[in-house]
Amino acid sequence: MDTITRMVDVKVERDTDDHGTGHADLWSVHPIWSDVDNPVGSGWLVRGERLARRLEAALRAGVAIGPAEVCTDVNGKTYASYNHRVMGRYMNADLRRLGF
Repeated sequence: MDTITRMVDVKVERDTDDHGTGHADLWSVHPIWSDVDNPVGSGWLVRGERLARRLEAALRAGVAIGPAEVCTDVNGKTYASYNHRVMGRYMNADLRRLGF
């Protein structure tokens, strides 16, 4: 791990594929990072726009993920590495615990 990066935006969009879940209202939420080759970070697939917007608010407030560091993959491309403070299965409870 080399240096520190910062989140510059959050990408929230409706997912048109149900991913075999049978749920039609799925949304993807991804942090966008500065100063890395792969700026779109790993994210979440959540059910419903309301939950997606709550997660977006928690990300923008800086409480949904831990500090990020810049790492390099096997191809020499940089990406942000960070810990998730919210998990998909417990998303609603985790967001409530964080005040969202």
